[in-house]
Amino acid sequence: MNKIGVEAVICAGGFGTRLTPITGDKVPKPMADIHNTQHKNLGTAVNTILLHQIRQLSEYGITDFNLLVGYKKELIEKAFTNEIVNKLIPNRNINIKFYEETSPLGTGGALCDKNFQDMIKTDNFLYTYADYLYDINLVDLYVAHLNQRAHVTTLVNPSRTPDAKHLCEFVKGTNIIERFIKRPEDAQMREENFSNMCHHGIMMFNKEVFNHLPKGPIKFDMEDGVLATLINDPNIKVCGFESPCHVEDIGTVERFHKQVMALGNNLPAIKNPEKTPQSCVIFNENNLVYQDAESGQMELNQHTAKAISVLNESGIIVGLYKGDSKLERSDETDKEIDTLLVRESDGAYVNFKFQNDEQLVNYVDKWNIQDTKVIEQVTENEVLLTNIENSKMEVHSSILGATYRILQERNETYQIDIPDIDANVVLE
Repeated sequence: MNKIGVEAVICAGGFGTRLTPITGDKVPKPMADIHNTQHKNLGTAVNTILLHQIRQLSEYGITDFNLLVGYKKELIEKAFTNEIVNKLIPNRNINIKFYEETSPLGTGGALCDKNFQDMIKTDNFLYTYADYLYDINLVDLYVAHLNQRAHVTTLVNPSRTPDAKHLCEFVKGTNIIERFIKRPEDAQMREENFSNMCHHGIMMFNKEVFNHLPKGPIKFDMEDGVLATLINDPNIKVCGFESPCHVEDIGTVERFHKQVMALGNNLPAIKNPEKTPQSCVIFNENNLVYQDAESGQMELNQHTAKAISVLNESGIIVGLYKGDSKLERSDETDKEIDTLLVRESDGAYVNFKFQNDEQLVNYVDKWNIQDTKVIEQVTENEVLLTNIENSKMEVHSSILGATYRILQERNETYQIDIPDIDANVVLE
């Protein structure tokens, strides 16, 4: 695995009150146990989300970690000494430093403090939160950050719960972020059409941004404070890095249990192109949406949408071909499709949309896609499932049936209610 030479900053100072049923009132949120061993390891670094993050990031050569601590900081400082961390994660030569908040500074206030700024010795540094479970392709994020000469690069991808996240709007035809649609302040915007491209809590900063922030320490939110300030600064370039990697927060009890289960199923690693070749299923836009003849409104094919939702949960990348679209397309069409999927199909999403082979090849190359299948409705009762790599074709009676066949090939067990599954008919 390739290595990068930056420091990491992990924001670990929050109260984490929503996770109290998991952590109790004895330890802070970063010390939540993600392996269900809290009863015997309480108060130690063992099996904590914070140790998991340090281990993940150190795989990419990051050895210097700056932990921003506040609430119950003495417990984190005691549990995460250099001696303890290097014993739990051997042969990585990890160095831990602590920035102590004397009063709550929010998720971004430390960046305004010269004492924090002086701690950072590398020109670029990674910034993330201690309540995120991820397995990310960090090398490609760093390379993109350098190649686009960005001051900030944040990892972005679609989400099943976009209303809980900040949405990104880009300068047309680029990956430069021109504004955030906030949560929940911009709720009205979310009632209209929106692009399901969410900012996640993994960012690469260049130290130049320190010169463009208020002087602190002050209480300052990362998204609505730091990033919003930088996005509106004409001398600063904030970019998005699009990725299929698994990135989810564990900030509530429900999400905590769901992500612990995902970790047990190895889903984060499965969705990291750096570690695992990716599988992709492509649908035709004409099989997903259509325009009602009378109203002209866009309607969703619920069977195709359900298939996409199932694939989202399994960790398979979903592409949408729009090259021969029958829709009356406009600049809003892609947003309409994203919105329909989220609102009418349990948060389903497509990872990418493309119009030609060149665009498809770009995603195949950068996301290490080595298994590509196409599902397309060819007649009312015939669905063609094509394996691009070997040109093998199967006929199914439904899109859901073809989807279930793909999941069977992955040798995984899914509790999915899919009707009308006929035997496969292989075309020679």
